[in-house]
Amino acid sequence: MTAIPLNQLSDRARARIAAQDPGGRKRAPGQKNPYGRSSEPEQLLLKQMRLAGLPTPDVQVKFCLERGWTFDLAFWWCMLAVEVDGGIWSGGRHILPQHYEAHCDKMNRAALDGWAVLHFTPSQVESGAAVDLIGRALNGRTPPKDGAA
Repeated sequence: MTAIPLNQLSDRARARIAAQDPGGRKRAPGQKNPYGRSSEPEQLLLKQMRLAGLPTPDVQVKFCLERGWTFDLAFWWCMLAVEVDGGIWSGGRHILPQHYEAHCDKMNRAALDGWAVLHFTPSQVESGAAVDLIGRALNGRTPPKDGAA
């Protein structure tokens, strides 16, 4: 599958993406996808995003059903995902060779599917660097209005 650059998607196409959940079923605009529970750094990032006036992302979103892969946070309407990679100093799974390979597979699939994925450590969340970069990535874009499709 060839990925279409986000800036080449029409507003109508973005709205269609926003109106579907990972399983392809229709969902109401803004409806959350609570597939799992967020970590403490993810919860902090969500609070920072609210305080910064950024749009609310979907949480623990499955983007590849056949592999069961999820994004920590996702803005379906603009194909931007956020991953908070914890455990980097404590030997967490993201840095173990066998898990890192799987992580590479996941990120490569996301890229091929047209996703832009931002990665942060918990310390980048705590410092505010993560919310700043997410704001820059969204660059004033807002989710489509209800009924836009």
